[in-house]
This record gives sequence, structure tokens and C-alpha cells, in this order.
Amino acid sequence: MAAGANGGAADRAAVAATQAAVAAAPGGAAVSGALGVFHDANFIIDGKPSGQGSGGFTLSRQEAEAALEEARGIAEELGELAREAETLTQTRAPADDPASQEFNRVGVEAFEKGAAHVAAERDYWLSLVGALERALGIVQRFDEQAGQEIGRSGGQDTTGGGYV
Repeated sequence: MAAGANGGAADRAAVAATQAAVAAAPGGAAVSGALGVFHDANFIIDGKPSGQGSGGFTLSRQEAEAALEEARGIAEELGELAREAETLTQTRAPADDPASQEFNRVGVEAFEKGAAHVAAERDYWLSLVGALERALGIVQRFDEQAGQEIGRSGGQDTTGGGYV
């Protein structure tokens, strides 16, 4: 399950921790502010809202499913890049002399900031994935409930027979 997919307090804490870590890096404030943008977003899919309020993103179910697949692909690709970026932070100096050590320290520091940025981008897309998954789940629940109500109103029993 994607980060933020269940909308719980633990997800909010993880987003807040990532935001704080990224915000500390030069230029990280803009990225950290965008991390939780989709957490409480209202997606209106086929006229059914996923959250409170009248505003939000209006999509058909097909558009939402296509957006979900696209966001998953981007998040997956950024996840791979984040893992690769993290390995760069383990770079060691080629020699034990002070110049090599200092040069390597500066490089590793840059790699750490880059890795944090790529991880923040991944988390941004994962928050969109979670929001779309919640929205599509809510739509699916409404559709299932409507189907059950139609079945009951038509005299449908548990064997599938009915008047509708």
C-alpha cells in the first residue's frame, strides 16, 4: 500500500518528518511544502466526492484510473532513483589524505541533499497515489452499495434471482 493510502495519523507524521528533513536542505522548503498537498485532497470521481467540501479535482473513473497508473509509474521510477541516489551517499574517498577526504565529504553532502530531494519527489507522487486509491475505493464502495440496494429493491435474493 502506498504511503498515505489509509489517511491515518502515522501517515501524517511520516509526511511531516519528511517535510522537516527536506526543508532543512537548501531549496528544500518548496519541495517540503508540496509533500502533503494531496493528503486531504477531494477527488470527485463520477460525481462522487472522496472527501469533504465542494471543491476538488473532478475526474471520470477512467481518468482517475489512468492518473493512478501514471502516478504509480512515476512513483516507482522515482523510488528506483531514490535507491540509486542513496547508494551515492556511501561514496568513499579514494585515498586517506586530507584533500581527498574533504573533497569526498563535500561530494557526499551534495549526494545526501540530492537523495533527500529525489525521495521527497517520490513521496509527493506517492501522496497522489494514496489520494487516488482512497478516492477510487470510496467510489467502488458507493457502487457496490448502490448495486446491493438495487438488488434488494428488485426482490433479488442471495442466489442472484430477482425482478430487476
